[in-house]
Amino acid sequence: MITIQNLFDPSNYFFNIYAVFSFVTALVVISFGFWILYHNPKGEKNRAFFGVTFFPFIWQIFEAITYSSRNPDIAFFWYKNFAYTGVFYISAAVFFFSTVWSEKIYRKSKKIVYFFYGFLTVLALINIFDEHSVFSGVRWHFYGYYVVFTPLGIVFLGLWFIPLIWAFYNLYESFKEAESSLVKNQIKLLNIGLLIAYLGVVDYLPAIIHQEIYTGVGYTTIIILVFMWGYTIIHYRVMEIETVIHKTILWIISSVVIVIPLFFIIYFSFGYLKNLTAGIVALISLVLFYVFRWYNDTLQPRINHFFRRRSYDYYENLVSVIEEISTSLDLEEVLYNLSDSIFKAFYPQYSNIYLNTENGFVSHSGNLENVIIPYGTSLYNFFDESKKAVDINELESLSNPNLKQEILTLAKNNNIVLFIPFVLKGKVIGLLALGKKSNLNPYTMKDMELLEQLGIQASIPLYNAVHHEELDKAVMLREQKLKEQLRTILADKSRPLDDKLDEFDRL
Repeated sequence: MITIQNLFDPSNYFFNIYAVFSFVTALVVISFGFWILYHNPKGEKNRAFFGVTFFPFIWQIFEAITYSSRNPDIAFFWYKNFAYTGVFYISAAVFFFSTVWSEKIYRKSKKIVYFFYGFLTVLALINIFDEHSVFSGVRWHFYGYYVVFTPLGIVFLGLWFIPLIWAFYNLYESFKEAESSLVKNQIKLLNIGLLIAYLGVVDYLPAIIHQEIYTGVGYTTIIILVFMWGYTIIHYRVMEIETVIHKTILWIISSVVIVIPLFFIIYFSFGYLKNLTAGIVALISLVLFYVFRWYNDTLQPRINHFFRRRSYDYYENLVSVIEEISTSLDLEEVLYNLSDSIFKAFYPQYSNIYLNTENGFVSHSGNLENVIIPYGTSLYNFFDESKKAVDINELESLSNPNLKQEILTLAKNNNIVLFIPFVLKGKVIGLLALGKKSNLNPYTMKDMELLEQLGIQASIPLYNAVHHEELDKAVMLREQKLKEQLRTILADKSRPLDDKLDEFDRL
């Protein structure tokens, strides 16, 4: 009979080097999962990825305990009730992760995800409450105790594989749907990682054929899968990962240096506070609450902004940018407010707005216009017809090598990495040119989506400001022409006064 005392008695366990491999794997994958979730906790892909790391963590940590157990009953308890429960949910987590790469598949598969989690929960409960339904017991191997499958356990293993096979199909369908070479490359890596992970089933050979085999495949394939999928998320900009170490350190120091004094004040005053009345303590607590609130709401955001670490809500940022530029018809003011809002959101090292005119795409400064992309050139035609963001790192789909080189040259000469079109009624009325972020973060996919939406929403106030300026110029030219005509008429002394008045009327 297993008791709590038995389970937590150190004498029932021993140091096992084979357990160390599983233990380290568990810590590595869960740390990586938390790290990626931390950087974008609201991202669907990041949350789905965390599931892919959490359940292998459960599996590996309790497999390590199983290997280290001296008692076969204790080893059986840990693996059957905990390690294998983690295994059950791995396939559902992988299936869910495979659905988030296509909006169409994600919408269609929500109920299927719930079904798989529910179905696998039933299998896990059968395993837990029917002691020998899945495993007949454990067998000693040179690397520690390991379970032995029953025939039903082998059937369960086959059922467990269904979501994994379906996950591969989902990724294949997402690959076919994808138009961007970026997304196609992402999904290729995901599928390669999944195919490698399939090999992890070899870990259960000793449990099926009852032979003295140690494969080490389970934790190896899990680490490969997690790091390949994590790399895909990081490298292809599904999330932001800080890369400027010195700014990060300074940000931490600046943030902590303000909090630490408050902490020490509270810590060293604790003995004194205990002797005060409840009312005084409540008053001091209220003051400290407002101090911390002021710090969190006012001071910390300023520190974050200074070190280019301010996070923002994408939708709110889009709305605020549009509101900022919609209140003016002055072109210079609109261009300034738009550039300033974009800088505060993305911290680009360089940004400029090129207006689409009869001369080509021009940068606008006061009354001066500098032609960046002349009208009628192949480069002009490309941007005039492109309605999507152009990332200079994603030009593989361009069949014209000369055009590709022209884009790269333009980008290099102006320190640009991203072009965002301002599109109004299917026509490109301008381009937003952005350089690298000053904190060296990549532009994430969410950034790209926001910027493309901004290109559509901001096109209306930008169009109004451009045409308002054109109208002002036309009125000024008309007034100037009228004045010149009046001077000419008045200067002509040979004409009678009635003729001059008739001429005035016609003007």
